Amino acid sequence: MKYNIHLDGETQGPFTGAELKAKDLPPDTPCAAESDLSWGKLEEVLASPTPHLRLEGSAMGTLVGGVLMALWLGSILTGSGLAKLLLVIGCLGVLALGVLAIVRIRNAEENTGLALAATGMTLALAALVTGLLVNRGDGNGGRAGSSSAAKKKSSKSGGGDLLGLGKARRKANRMKCANNLKQIGASWNGFASENGDFPWMLQWRDASAIYGHMPRGTSGETWKGEEPWRNALDIEMMWMGVSDNLKTVKTLHSPCDPGSKENNMNEYELEIATQRGNDRGIFAGDGRVNHNSQSYSIHKGASAQNGSTILALTRNWVGADSFAADCGQLLPVQSIDKDGNGQYDDAPASMAAAQKRADSIYLQPSGQILYSNPMKEGHAIFNAWDRYLCAGYNNKSYHGNIPSVGFVGPDVDSTVTFAGAGGQCYSLKSLVMEGLAADQGQLLRSDGSASPVNDVQLKEAVQEHREATTSWIFPLEVLSQPHQAVRN
Repeated sequence: MKYNIHLDGETQGPFTGAELKAKDLPPDTPCAAESDLSWGKLEEVLASPTPHLRLEGSAMGTLVGGVLMALWLGSILTGSGLAKLLLVIGCLGVLALGVLAIVRIRNAEENTGLALAATGMTLALAALVTGLLVNRGDGNGGRAGSSSAAKKKSSKSGGGDLLGLGKARRKANRMKCANNLKQIGASWNGFASENGDFPWMLQWRDASAIYGHMPRGTSGETWKGEEPWRNALDIEMMWMGVSDNLKTVKTLHSPCDPGSKENNMNEYELEIATQRGNDRGIFAGDGRVNHNSQSYSIHKGASAQNGSTILALTRNWVGADSFAADCGQLLPVQSIDKDGNGQYDDAPASMAAAQKRADSIYLQPSGQILYSNPMKEGHAIFNAWDRYLCAGYNNKSYHGNIPSVGFVGPDVDSTVTFAGAGGQCYSLKSLVMEGLAADQGQLLRSDGSASPVNDVQLKEAVQEHREATTSWIFPLEVLSQPHQAVRN
């Protein structure tokens, strides 16, 4: 505590008690504590007991609250909009408590804790400002060309979105999704480094040597089949070739795709199971990844010999059907200009022309679309999960205002259907990933680069893919696309 004295007609100080004793002043020199307005004699004032200092509880509460708000800030990146609302309310409460603490400390000599209150208020203010600014991204990579549908969805999502609630979480999910794609790209490129190219571009004998006798669990049994090379063309089976590099089936699930999470986790539980059996203890339990457990399509026209080709993308794209059926909307066109009109608009060739192997796709009398297969020297083939992204359809609608080369979101018309292998009919809802709106997707190129894309950028990538030179004579526009098999 410090004191003031009245000496030689003026007030002097403040001085500590030790300093006043060293001055050897008369005992009756007028003296008063620094915060006291009443004067007394120096000897009596110095002899009076020093007030007991007490830590102001509200100051400690302010510090604790500030620390908690700083920690809570991280939750808005992965939590719901409610997390951000609670952060705002909490920070304002901490600031109010800090003001109360300062007032009490100023009004009571024995109260301390001013530094604690100031520290807590600083933390709360920093958390508040950061929380309000961190979500200013548009969730689409900051690129132009986002669809009006996506903007309408944002404007209708409630008062939370006015504060950017949920945007950081969606952005973080897209980053995780892109990281999954990069890991997928690294795995396939590792395969290509050892074998010369991706498996769907190998000769069938080489692919059979790789996919033959793949384990289906820890019992010692293997997958059987007369033509194991076909596994390289199937979205459920092809992952066996890179399972060691992928490590876990969880890599095939995007956080933007909550609809497939439960099925993916079921396979993960079998993957880590310690019991011996045919369906447990290895990648996805038995090596096969169910179509409703994964979020990414694989492009069977991708080649490690040209990094600009499309290797994979999120499964929420539309494309063209693989079967001519009443429930289908659009059959693919050839990737080559057969009639020389400068357009990629030629219809699939008939099976009568298949022996010549001079076309990129063919149409069976049954309605099934087949494509020129590099693994069998151009012999036409199909797989149940085939679907097409055609450069010739870059400006064509699949149905109504739904683009063929474009992404669908949760607001897609569920009555619109597409045709799968054998004419099986599915709703476009089968393709939806709830965390991605229309005009939003993720794309991986064969060079391993992955990024968010919109419809305009997807069209550009599809065109660039068609123009790329690979190990096969034709540009292939066929993909293996998993989906949820939702029926009307």
